[in-house]
Amino acid sequence: MSPHILLHVPPFKQNIPSQSGYCQKLETYFREAGFTSYSLTATSFSSAPKKKLPFITIEYPDGPKEKIADSHFIIKTLTSRGDLKDIDFSLTPQQRAESRAFCVWTEELLYPAVVNTRWARDDNFAQIQQSIMLPVPFFLRWFVFFILRRNVVNALWTAGVGRHTNEEVNSLMQEWVDAICGKLEAGGKWMLGTKNPSSVDVTVWAFIINALDVSEGNSEFKKMILERSILVSFVKRGSARWFPEYNVSVMLK
Repeated sequence: MSPHILLHVPPFKQNIPSQSGYCQKLETYFREAGFTSYSLTATSFSSAPKKKLPFITIEYPDGPKEKIADSHFIIKTLTSRGDLKDIDFSLTPQQRAESRAFCVWTEELLYPAVVNTRWARDDNFAQIQQSIMLPVPFFLRWFVFFILRRNVVNALWTAGVGRHTNEEVNSLMQEWVDAICGKLEAGGKWMLGTKNPSSVDVTVWAFIINALDVSEGNSEFKKMILERSILVSFVKRGSARWFPEYNVSVMLK
């Protein structure tokens, strides 16, 4: 019997993509793996084991609760125990290596670049302030966003991506878009040419749908996505398979 899992995520609304690309990735993996024994719970970053989301709490029927942090290690742990299907089980070693490379590119370079455009550019940040759900009184929102913006921009500077010019950050995003389109053109429905989606499809789709929901908060990246019909088709295909409840037609305008 599979344990029940509490998936800890930022504040959320039903039928809308997660505010976090990593949380969206994990839930999408769950759905592709056919894992349904989980529920979402809104949680603050400060209460997370690694001070970031997502993390999970595993509730065993006859045992103690267990917490695991980081989407990569959550998937790795659950699949190794047999609690979660390994959707990459049929991949060759070469395909697994390529999948991992694209996942790391997406999570560790593309996403920080996109986040940089959200928080470091004034026009985009104005949109972010309107879209992010914060569990604080209205009169405190300005102060909280001031602190958040300073912390995010400083973290991006430390990581390196915040030191680039706007043009350089845009080029990092465009390189990723071109590479993903190239893989889809060569592979067909899914990036590795497989019959069913693998981890790289889940990851790429999750971070794209997160950006499309943020919309004008990352206007440059959204424009790059919408200009490529093959990516638009990929978004629609993934949405129909994993989250048919999302109003994708609105996000793709």
